[in-house]
Amino acid sequence: MNSPAVLTAPTLKVNQIFIQGRIEHLTKFEDKFEHIIVTPAPDAYSKPSLMRVNASSRLGQRGEEVKVLCVFNGWANNYSNKNNEPVKDVKGFFVAVE
Repeated sequence: MNSPAVLTAPTLKVNQIFIQGRIEHLTKFEDKFEHIIVTPAPDAYSKPSLMRVNASSRLGQRGEEVKVLCVFNGWANNYSNKNNEPVKDVKGFFVAVE
């Protein structure tokens, strides 16, 4: 008897992540799709994580479970706080490897 197929994450390269979750929100912005994906909570006492994944094509419909290989991207915003001290704020998101 054959054993059932087991889906595994691909071998990851530097700065890659394999995300599995459900699409909570989906918007199209210019020529890309922005997906908000919720991942399962690690245990009964934790909350699920939300991740933003951008892609050149739609990864699925709202409510669908998806598995996607991504790379991390982001930018830094430099400004001064009210005490005139320098602050570096980093914003990040994931981009689907297509």
